[in-house]
Amino acid sequence: MGGIIFQAAKGKPPIVGYVLYSLAPWLKDYVGGPSYPTVRTNPASIAKPEGLWLRTWNALYFIMDDLIRYYYYFPIIQRLTEEYVGHAIKPLHEIEKDRINIVLINSHPAFEPAIPLPPNTLEIAGLNAQAVQPIAGEIVVTYSEDVRVFLDEAKNGAIVISLGTNVKWKDVGLDKIKIVILALSKLKQRVLWKLDIDVPFEIPNNVMVVKWMPQSEVLSHKNVRAIWTHGGLLSTQEAIWKGIPVIVMPFFMDQRPNARILVAKGVGIHLDIKTLSAQSILHAVEEVLYNESYTRNMKQLSSEFRDRPIPPLDLAVWSIEYTVRHPNGTLVTPLRSQSWVEQNLIDVYAFLFFNFFIILLSIFFVIKLFINFCYNYMYTASNLRKSKQA
Repeated sequence: MGGIIFQAAKGKPPIVGYVLYSLAPWLKDYVGGPSYPTVRTNPASIAKPEGLWLRTWNALYFIMDDLIRYYYYFPIIQRLTEEYVGHAIKPLHEIEKDRINIVLINSHPAFEPAIPLPPNTLEIAGLNAQAVQPIAGEIVVTYSEDVRVFLDEAKNGAIVISLGTNVKWKDVGLDKIKIVILALSKLKQRVLWKLDIDVPFEIPNNVMVVKWMPQSEVLSHKNVRAIWTHGGLLSTQEAIWKGIPVIVMPFFMDQRPNARILVAKGVGIHLDIKTLSAQSILHAVEEVLYNESYTRNMKQLSSEFRDRPIPPLDLAVWSIEYTVRHPNGTLVTPLRSQSWVEQNLIDVYAFLFFNFFIILLSIFFVIKLFINFCYNYMYTASNLRKSKQA
């Protein structure tokens, strides 16, 4: 939305949209067509849309999301935007439909349910996990030498623990952290742990605590055998790209459906933060490390995820350059400019139903007239016969 505001203020160049979360309910507003609530899980509803009840519940979440977005968030953003640019501008939801020529979405059918997409909508999931060649003279930040040595010397393998940037261990609590430390001390594997707070506990010798790590590069190390993650989409994609099985402990929003998919595909095991214990942690770690099916399934998923005609970074670059070369939005589907009534053929069905109703009504009246005519004819004939007999 910030990019749209900037374009509204500075002119009318074409816009390349980017949806970080592929499950975003407003994707349809960028590309046109329905939200596919019978296929895709709304991040707020979590439940997989299977069966009439869950599909209905999921569809209601999509409807509520639309209402909140259009009647609550858009008016606020519109007001703030006009205050920033200093004058009234075209409604942002119209700019959204008119100016976005190509949309890049962070999804791929190897991991998430596939939906039909128009030509201007391109999937670039894995962009963050793809190895990128440095530009000449560029300083590439990678993990430090002590981390490298720590992983190199992990003869029994290494486990990475990282809850991303939105989940903080300080919010998890010291009591849970103490349980984690107790469990980790019983492992023969080394553990690289991104821990964002200082703790008053002794750290086991097989554990290295860091405040930050270049996760994608760390997962590329030959000795890393699993990652304990929160199930965020970017971390999940990095694990899939590298072929590393996961221990997933989700907290909110898309993390939960992501966790469900990982478990269903047999590439990860679920940990519940509410019932976290040393026993549950050890069980999860041992299951992922010693049950070869997790690694085998993840390698297969990684192969499907990475097997594309063009790498995601190259596709993203081509998309932007194409938009510059052809700013008229050649690839945009007319669905985007149609109302939900038109898109779902509701007006067509209503028209057909109306005509069908008129035809049935006409047939009903014709039959009724015919029956009345026959009845009157027979009644008149009967009266004539009676009068002659009299």
